[in-house]
Amino acid sequence: MPLLRVRDRAGFLEDGRLPRAREAMATDALGPIVGTVLGTSTVTAYVESVAGIEEGARTGVASLVTGTLFLAPLARMAGAPVAAGGATLHPIVAPALITVGSFMLGAVAHVDFRDPPAAIASS
Repeated sequence: MPLLRVRDRAGFLEDGRLPRAREAMATDALGPIVGTVLGTSTVTAYVESVAGIEEGARTGVASLVTGTLFLAPLARMAGAPVAAGGATLHPIVAPALITVGSFMLGAVAHVDFRDPPAAIASS
């Protein structure tokens, strides 16, 4: 489902169809498998991608830049760490998390809650 939401927001539809849909779906299916084999977190399309897409990102370079900028040393330099319980938090990531959360809430408008099985499947 996240791939479909990203596709809708990116404007990739042509006459209501996604060009090269087979390749897009295969990539979205293989990403988690490759990520698991490499020992990383899941690698796939997420609603978080919409934040970059709406600003014009299309090639993946924005994802590389964002990933680089979120490395722990840079986050530590940009925001003073805050001790909370046994964890140390870096407030610099809060605006990004709030923005991503607002994009995720936007997808709720497309859920048909009158059909419970479809509503559960689309969440």
